[in-house]
Amino acid sequence: MTTILLDENLDFALASFLPSDLDVEVTTVQLEGWRGRVNGELFQLAARAGINVIITKDKKMLGQHNERTLPLPVIVLAPSARHGETLETLMADQVPQLLRQRLDNRFHIVGKGPAPMTQEEAKRMQQAREEDARREDGGRDH
Repeated sequence: MTTILLDENLDFALASFLPSDLDVEVTTVQLEGWRGRVNGELFQLAARAGINVIITKDKKMLGQHNERTLPLPVIVLAPSARHGETLETLMADQVPQLLRQRLDNRFHIVGKGPAPMTQEEAKRMQQAREEDARREDGGRDH
């Protein structure tokens, strides 16, 4: 049996879209009492609790975490309205295909939504924001 943790940004009702022939147990961040935990801590808590995979729609975590250090697989839902995808259709079609495989401890992006930022792109964006903030701060009278 595979134990799935739905991130706090997903509704538990999404679990009903998984095919009934999948041997899975689904829990949520809320049910586990982990609401508000930062992602790195959440990954560790989930792995220690015997959870096999996390499902989220938080694409920002791709730029915030080194997937080489993930203690378990993380499926990131990225639906594209242009392609007729919704969270529900991804849970019914593409997520089960992944769950039937042996997943590596890395991010698995599902859907044709906008490509998430790489860690390097997120780092450059953060550096640019910090530089802008320094420039604005330096131009103020103290």
